[in-house]
Amino acid sequence: MKDRGPDSSPDELYRGSRRPDTAGSSTEIPVNDGSAMSSSMEDGELARSLLEKERWNLVVVRDGLIVLSSRDSGVAPFFGAVRSMAESLHNAAVADRVVGSAVAMLCLHARIASVYAVTASQGALDILRSRRVPVTCTAVVPYISNRAGTDLCPFEKLARDAESPARLFSVLESVFGGPDDDGNGLPR
Repeated sequence: MKDRGPDSSPDELYRGSRRPDTAGSSTEIPVNDGSAMSSSMEDGELARSLLEKERWNLVVVRDGLIVLSSRDSGVAPFFGAVRSMAESLHNAAVADRVVGSAVAMLCLHARIASVYAVTASQGALDILRSRRVPVTCTAVVPYISNRAGTDLCPFEKLARDAESPARLFSVLESVFGGPDDDGNGLPR
């Protein structure tokens, strides 16, 4: 990970065209040949591979480059990316450990090209497939639970009640607040 100063966390978002290798130096991510369909498929494969190999919780790849990666869990890292990067995410591929309805709706809002999840809720699959966004996962669950496992995830509830991806985005902005003082667009 690029050095971000003495307060850097290994779990903060990584943005840029290089990815860390296991030795701590950076290696260039190859750029594809420019074919839109090929690019989307290759981006999805690269995002999934990095999710597994690097043990990240979230990876976003566009045009063969890592746009974002995070070891943080939950909706917050992806929401922060959608809020701060907006159009940079259009036609990107997302690989996430857990995709519920809220993340699925954020993918629609950001115009993501494809989604891979280790675990996805049935609602998330329905949302993405209804808009013809290619989605694959290794496990399907009826819904995403809260962290205690005692109820529906609060973000699943917000997504269920939202009328559209844009409305959910607006609700999440009020939940997470504005960008950090450093302007990186991450929730507080």
